[in-house]
Amino acid sequence: MAGWRGHLSYIADNGNVRGMEDFVVRTAPDGARSMTVTCRILDTDVWRACVLAVDAGFRPTEAYVRVTEAGCELGSARFVFGARAAQADTVDGRGTPGHSVVDLDGRVEGFGAHPVAADSWHVATLDLSKTGMAQTVTPFFACSLSYNGADAPALVRNDLNLTVHGRETVTVPAGTFACLHFSIDDSFRPPERQRRYHVWCSDDGHFHFVKGRAFGFKPTLYVLDRWEAIP
Repeated sequence: MAGWRGHLSYIADNGNVRGMEDFVVRTAPDGARSMTVTCRILDTDVWRACVLAVDAGFRPTEAYVRVTEAGCELGSARFVFGARAAQADTVDGRGTPGHSVVDLDGRVEGFGAHPVAADSWHVATLDLSKTGMAQTVTPFFACSLSYNGADAPALVRNDLNLTVHGRETVTVPAGTFACLHFSIDDSFRPPERQRRYHVWCSDDGHFHFVKGRAFGFKPTLYVLDRWEAIP
């Protein structure tokens, strides 16, 4: 089983580090893979623990998300994505359990668990030859529509519009990578919370996150600081 380990930093426009992530990716012989991530956002004191599993086509199969803010438990959830349904078993910050199911005509194409390291996987199901035009990842679900994911995790449908811009070479502290460049449409959020979000990911079929840039609300540079293959 192939594996990688990395560290991301969130850097504000004033140069201060406003967050970070540590993540491990494991790939099975059949191409399925999982990502385990711990995230911390310093300026809003949000901690997040996530496990996200996808099939060989990067379609989500299962996820777990747990969120705290300012030391208070916001909740946790386990998500399962089957052939014709998405479901979630949740526990909110008061310990109240919940269960939800959404019936579908086919598989879920993407899931936003909120780690930045997993944002690069959203482009994997699209036609990468169609540059400069919006494509929709549908059906797409998220655990929260807040910009920082600081909610009790829940099953929320929110189809995602992405635009592939092409291929570029990108240098970050972890090294120099051949990358795919794409952007995510953030217009589903209120105008005062919208961000123009560009992502560069490895152009090697693994779609590893290399760099991101958010403009508008909370402008932030996301960079891969450390990166290594592991047994």
